[in-house]
Amino acid sequence: MVSEYEASMRELRPRHTCIRQVLDMDDGYIVLENSYKFPTNASNLYKVDYDFQPVWDAEVRKLGIGTDHYANFVFIQGKNLSCAGGVGDTYTIDPKTGKILKAEYTK
Repeated sequence: MVSEYEASMRELRPRHTCIRQVLDMDDGYIVLENSYKFPTNASNLYKVDYDFQPVWDAEVRKLGIGTDHYANFVFIQGKNLSCAGGVGDTYTIDPKTGKILKAEYTK
């Protein structure tokens, strides 16, 4: 027998590459797609509601050549999300809005 969660995950489709991680939150799913070959003008970290409708795209830091995509798995730290970017920064992200609360160089 397939759980309701497993059935839902079978219906969640990536936007551009492949899904690397899904976090089940109280009000939807946080989705992290593979950053490799992800469009430079979009965020590979986003939230959808339980009907898979977009809630937010995580804010991305603009670089001279595009954007810094989220490269590592997302963790819940207290009330916020934490994820490392591809250029050595670790970002603290508001799970309600997708806005970057803090960027810290950690490489």
